[in-house]
Amino acid sequence: MVENLRKKFVTVTMVLLIATIGMLFVAFYHYSSYETAVNKFQIVKWVADSDVLLRGDYKNRITALEETGFNPVVGVIIDGNGEVIDIRKIGSGNTDDITQRLIDRILNNTPKGWREGSFVYIKKELPDGNRLIVLLNTVQRERSIYLIGSLILFLFGIAILTFVTNDLSRFVTEPARLELEREKRFITDASHELKTPLGAISINAQALEMENGDNIHVKNIVSETCRMNHLIERLLTLARLEEASTMDSREFSLSAAVEEISLTYESIAYEKKIDYKYDVQDGIRAVGNDDEFKQLVAILLDNALKHTTKDERIRIRLTRDDDRILFTVKNTGEFISEADLPYIFDRFYSCDRENNKGSFGLGLAIAKAIVERMKGTITAENESDGTCFTVEL
Repeated sequence: MVENLRKKFVTVTMVLLIATIGMLFVAFYHYSSYETAVNKFQIVKWVADSDVLLRGDYKNRITALEETGFNPVVGVIIDGNGEVIDIRKIGSGNTDDITQRLIDRILNNTPKGWREGSFVYIKKELPDGNRLIVLLNTVQRERSIYLIGSLILFLFGIAILTFVTNDLSRFVTEPARLELEREKRFITDASHELKTPLGAISINAQALEMENGDNIHVKNIVSETCRMNHLIERLLTLARLEEASTMDSREFSLSAAVEEISLTYESIAYEKKIDYKYDVQDGIRAVGNDDEFKQLVAILLDNALKHTTKDERIRIRLTRDDDRILFTVKNTGEFISEADLPYIFDRFYSCDRENNKGSFGLGLAIAKAIVERMKGTITAENESDGTCFTVEL
């Protein structure tokens, strides 16, 4: 339980952190791109205003821009018909990205300057009737390298945050772990303390029954002490299963365990006139505690028999599907209400509290604890004609 709480804490925290950092990164990238575009637009504006590209010796007049590592500042001279007369540039690099389609889009733009795609530009009317378009591509190879570096740094930061959050989760969930440990200790201690007086009450009640003969009050005392002893045994079983200590594991035959317990309950089903059948695939083995698995099978079969009436059906099946082992117990008749379905594996939860006075609501909780110790899952669902419990290992 605490481990699941830690995983949820780490998952939620990391999702929020990644989302926040990601949004900040995107915002910073867009702001940086905008700032770069503004700075380059100032260069384009200066080049256009100075008419440096129109002078015959423009290549010899400007060297500063070539040394900055910028993409080339390109000047495109266009006649009145929109045809390109000349292309001039300041800086290194080719002009393959200056296409006729790009020039046409810029010519059709109403503003005299700013952005078109990744370019900043300025349009200028020349005295001879031609037009000059000065362009500069804002995308730089250095920016791509910067983005890759930023991404690597981002991933490295996420790894560090995951490590820190994982350690922090232990601190955050420590109170819950301690509370759970106190609860387990209380259940165990209280159960042990109750066993002695209950045993004494049971012995004295049986002595009174032998001495005074049949007496309804004495029978009630004996019956209730047996019921309380059963509750205590289940509480101790659940507390033991939920302990963090490792399970006594060994390889055993699931097929043999299911067949053994199914055969035990067959006579009970026969007496209740229930159509009871089991289908067990041979040779299915797993690593775990065979006694605990048998207890799991017994709990599910006992639960099915309890909620199945005369002439209804119970079907038990154990199969292997690729790398999964599936154990299902289906019974027709009663359904689990949708309101109860999410809680049936909780401790002390009983679906029908009025009619299940002999039930403590611990059986399915014990079944879930056993399955989790075997690294599996257990689910319950309503089908068209009844309910189905599925254990997947």
